[in-house]
Amino acid sequence: MSPVGSPDPADAGSGEVVAAASVEPKATFPLPSGTIGPGTSDRVFRGLSEGSGVVIVVLIAAIGVFLVMRATPALARDKENFSGKLLSAMRHQFGGHVEPKTAG
Repeated sequence: MSPVGSPDPADAGSGEVVAAASVEPKATFPLPSGTIGPGTSDRVFRGLSEGSGVVIVVLIAAIGVFLVMRATPALARDKENFSGKLLSAMRHQFGGHVEPKTAG
């Protein structure tokens, strides 16, 4: 048998393990403070980052709710049936092949 790492073509197909996989332990390096792992500043930064992300998502959702609330009265007063006219124009333009999507 050849040394580990340089397989011998003559041993091909023998079922012999040439090199076993090794799992190296995760390297941990001491931080400048002498501790291992995230420090206080890392935890503060992570908390601020996650908090900022949550605030942004909530803000965008609030803007969406505000816009829907502001648009609802105008859509309810739609006397000219804008959406119906739009659908009619699309049917005319595309030869009647446009149908509204229905749930179900």
